[in-house]
Amino acid sequence: MTSHFKPFATAVGFLSLMNPTLSPAANNDWIKGVSVDGVVEVEAGYEKFGDEKQSDIVLATAVLGFTGKVHEWSTVRLSFLYEQDVTPLQIDESYITLGNLNVSPVYLKVGQVYLPFGRYETQLISDPVTYDMADTLEQIAQVGFESGGAYGSVYAYNGETLKDGGDDMMDHYGATLGFAKETENLNIDVGVDYINDFGDLIGPRNVLTGVGNWAGYDYVNGIAGHANLSVAGFTVIAEYLSALDQFKPAFLTNFDGSGAEPKAWYAELGYTLQLGGKGATFALSYQATEDAVAIGLPKECYLGGVSVEVVDNTSVSLEYKRGTDYEISEGGTGEDSDAVTMQVAVEF
Repeated sequence: MTSHFKPFATAVGFLSLMNPTLSPAANNDWIKGVSVDGVVEVEAGYEKFGDEKQSDIVLATAVLGFTGKVHEWSTVRLSFLYEQDVTPLQIDESYITLGNLNVSPVYLKVGQVYLPFGRYETQLISDPVTYDMADTLEQIAQVGFESGGAYGSVYAYNGETLKDGGDDMMDHYGATLGFAKETENLNIDVGVDYINDFGDLIGPRNVLTGVGNWAGYDYVNGIAGHANLSVAGFTVIAEYLSALDQFKPAFLTNFDGSGAEPKAWYAELGYTLQLGGKGATFALSYQATEDAVAIGLPKECYLGGVSVEVVDNTSVSLEYKRGTDYEISEGGTGEDSDAVTMQVAVEF
């Protein structure tokens, strides 16, 4: 399950948008080139953290998206996102893509997108810890390619962090490189991502203590890697992301007063089969972080869940999640958490 359309899903969508059988918008028939999609997820949950308990029913996610195929070389995307108690109604992704993969492997994307750093794929309700660490919405310029299963891109943007309190410049950048192949019996996607400042990702950015006074701040390189494999009903997902150096203690501190070097990773195993003619997926996951106590992420989590497609494009899912906070000696609470969540989701 996902909270919104992730960068990888966007890339897959871009491939389909380049299909020449789609008529480009023209004259008064422009509406024929527009497609509408969306997802609504309603969740009921119970959670216990230490001695504290809570339960609720929430509209966890509502996304409405429009994709306009205005020309065989030009596509525009606009989506809106709402997450109760998390994200007010806002413009989510909004970008223009120039390119035609049937003619050229190169494309240009400009606008507001989620940084292509990490993939966050999961078959469970909860997003993985890598998502909480790094999923970041920004305005970027990206040049990419897709050819024979290989894909990659470079991008630049003006981030929130300022190196040594310098000028507000477009000096944040990153790159991706990977390989994806889909056949009748096997799906595979492996890749690596790089970013020149791990501190500008959403997790670290929200807690950097130097915000407003960036004097002395240094960019910290970051790297991410993922591997997704589906065969014979089984799906294996693994992802790892990390800062490549310590932050200065004045900006992001570890429990012992040294500079933090945050990391997050997870592994997931799922199996999909038919039950009564409907698809059912069972999944297990282990997730962990390191040096992430200041970011508010758990030290480790165990998750298990099942999802059943009750009718077309409509699923009911159940998940159990067991989390462990960092020890008191590591700056955490030492408490465990238990959460049970039921979700009803519709995609269109």
